[in-house]
Amino acid sequence: MYGYIKPEKSELKGRDIARYTSYYCVLCHVLGKRFGGLYRLMLSNDMTFLLICLDSVSTEKTKIEGRCPGNIFRKFATSLSVDAVDYVASLTYYLALQKIYDNSLDDSTTIGKFIYKLCFYILHKNRKYRRWERGNSALVEKLNAQFLEFRKGERETFSFDYLTHLFGTIVETFISGFEKYFDFREAFLPYKHLYYNLGKWIYLIDALNDFEKDRRKGEFNLLQTLRIGKGAQRDEECIRKSKIILFLIQRKIAESYVEISTVHPDPIVENL
Repeated sequence: MYGYIKPEKSELKGRDIARYTSYYCVLCHVLGKRFGGLYRLMLSNDMTFLLICLDSVSTEKTKIEGRCPGNIFRKFATSLSVDAVDYVASLTYYLALQKIYDNSLDDSTTIGKFIYKLCFYILHKNRKYRRWERGNSALVEKLNAQFLEFRKGERETFSFDYLTHLFGTIVETFISGFEKYFDFREAFLPYKHLYYNLGKWIYLIDALNDFEKDRRKGEFNLLQTLRIGKGAQRDEECIRKSKIILFLIQRKIAESYVEISTVHPDPIVENL
């Protein structure tokens, strides 16, 4: 359900492309340094966007530099908030755990469930992650409760509006968990609105992309909760209505960005 927030590089200037790449590289570097090289695979464009947003409201910057493990001749160096990159790296690890847990619930085979549960157990025992989890217990408990309610909603097929609201609230919590690092919390309000609607947008566009596959496999899909028409006509109407809702959500995202740009203008955030 992740990986949708990518830059349109053809519309970015060279220095902004380089800056976006440096954020991506730093997040990859910190994931590997903190949890181990294998965990660089958890990296995503969506979490890079979160890092850019959090760093844009940070006043304390530290220079971070290193080399790409995939290309030792390629260096990266940028100044950004250490608190922000540490937070996003740990949150990335937490979301990977949630993904593995979801897979253990969805897998219909005994061996598949065992493998996913074993992976979850091993990853959850990571000492550095457990230290972060203890230090952010209120955030982790809040997210766990939200994911529990969300899974229950999908299992019991709650309404379209309620499920999109639940996922939007989860994604909003990603940015809310960083508020404690700053005194000027008013600056976070438009970001919270942005991320709430971004969560709804990601959930809906993911459902649209998977609609045909889920229908063939008989798996749950958000569009099923619209309950419009019957048969093929129903499918067409679900897709048509979902696209309308998608554009309405995008309008709200744009409105949130207008608020953000007046205080923290950033060509990369605008592009994304």
